[in-house]
Amino acid sequence: MDLPKPAEYDVTKHPTGYWDGIGKVVDMVVHPGISVHRMFKRRSVKKGAVNGETCWLVGEVDGVRCYVREENGRVSILMTREDLYP
Repeated sequence: MDLPKPAEYDVTKHPTGYWDGIGKVVDMVVHPGISVHRMFKRRSVKKGAVNGETCWLVGEVDGVRCYVREENGRVSILMTREDLYP
């Protein structure tokens, strides 16, 4: 039996400097901040995750990170200044 894959995200940096991340049910936009602004995907392989994998969409502005994950139609959001490996 094939288990479902974790949500995937398309991440694009636009010429004007902002980032756009698109998932199945969530869109995230990161506008340029005073200093650091970026967006990336963070994957992890964990026991208990969907098919053993988890994929987070991470947006960062001026040191504050927003971790977003979709699972079974539900969206989880975590905001922190820490570098997490959820």
